[in-house]
Parts: sequence; C-alpha cells; structure tokens
Amino acid sequence: MTLTPQRKETVLLVDDSPIIRKTVKDFLLLADYEVVIARDARECLQKLATSPALDLGLLDIEMPHIDGIQLVKMIRRQPAYSDMPIIMISASSDKMRVLQSIQAGAKDYIVKPFDEQTLFEKMDKYLNAEKTDAKVAG
Repeated sequence: MTLTPQRKETVLLVDDSPIIRKTVKDFLLLADYEVVIARDARECLQKLATSPALDLGLLDIEMPHIDGIQLVKMIRRQPAYSDMPIIMISASSDKMRVLQSIQAGAKDYIVKPFDEQTLFEKMDKYLNAEKTDAKVAG
C-alpha cells in the first residue's frame, strides 16, 4: 500500500504592511503552511492567476488603490476561489466594516494586533471544516 504525502495547506496573505506580512508569514511557516504573499490587491490578483491551489486567504482591509472588501468581491467572482475561506485582518473593529466584509464574502474577521493563537484558531475553524466537508462528500 502506497501512501501519498499530504499536501501542505497554502495560505494567501495580502497586506500592505511589511511588518504584518513578515510576522504573519513567520507564524505560518513555523506552523508548516505554504505561504503566497501579496502587498496589495493588484499583486494578489496576479498571484491568483499563477499560484497553485490556495486553501485560505488572509486579507487586510485598508490597502492602497483597492481595499480588502473590494478585493474579496473580486476573488469571489473567480470560479477557482469562489468558496475559498477568507479571513479579513484590520486594525479597525468598526462593526460596519465587519459587516461589509462578511457581506462581500469573507468568512471571518481578526482585529490587529492579534497573536498566533487567535490566528490559528480562526484558520483551523475553516480549514478543518473543509476537510470534514470533503470526507463527507467522498
């Protein structure tokens, strides 16, 4: 019996802050995730076109040119990523921004600053749900 190695889960990280990108990337790499990084919405859309399958997105809301809420809507229009779990990351806890994010298609919301435990709890909620859904369907 041959076992196929399990593919590492790949996370898309989109944030215009170099500090946040580095911190979150380090959290993810230490936890054995693959990470695809984009500095803004335009770079994100380029990465979506060229990256292998992505399992989850972490998107900043406040970015130049195209904000994270608009980016979620753009991602949702792409068939390959229409169901990908997206967690928004923002320094704002404004209820209107949270609501706009969810209405745009985000699954959850994290307020900066956050620790790795908070990040992984949110991520696990959606990544484990996808695994369970796949097992039920298969």
